[in-house]
Amino acid sequence: MAAAIIVSLVAVALLVAAAERADFARAAELVRTQEQKVGVLVQMDYRGRFRTDYIIEVDGHDRTLSYSEFITNETLGAAVPVVVDPENESRVIAVGSPGDWEEKPFGVGITLAVVILALVIGGLAGSRIIPEDFAAISGRTSGTPRKRRIPHGKADAPKD
Repeated sequence: MAAAIIVSLVAVALLVAAAERADFARAAELVRTQEQKVGVLVQMDYRGRFRTDYIIEVDGHDRTLSYSEFITNETLGAAVPVVVDPENESRVIAVGSPGDWEEKPFGVGITLAVVILALVIGGLAGSRIIPEDFAAISGRTSGTPRKRRIPHGKADAPKD
């Protein structure tokens, strides 16, 4: 059962990593082949400790920027070079520099997969070690009730 859970979670993590790599490759291709436009940074929405959505006004529309980590100037009103996905015009991608779009051998997806795997293995190991140690110390196997021992002394011995 535990092995099936680990295999399932690792498979999901690898699928997420593969989808992330494919999206990155598609965005890199769009940056290389599509006409660049200049958008204006109009808003930054803080979504949590490690995430900020950057809203760019391009062609008269406000759009959430994809690959915002490639922005060089995070000042409101700053000009941001972008490309628009022709298949989905609501998707706007930050151009960044050519080096930003090189294939990275250890990307975020692989890191995510490793972290999930470590958490799963650690969690399963932690949940398995404690009950087994307790069973070894107490002399019990889990779920098996202890037999009650009744002492048999001379007073309790059957009489002939």
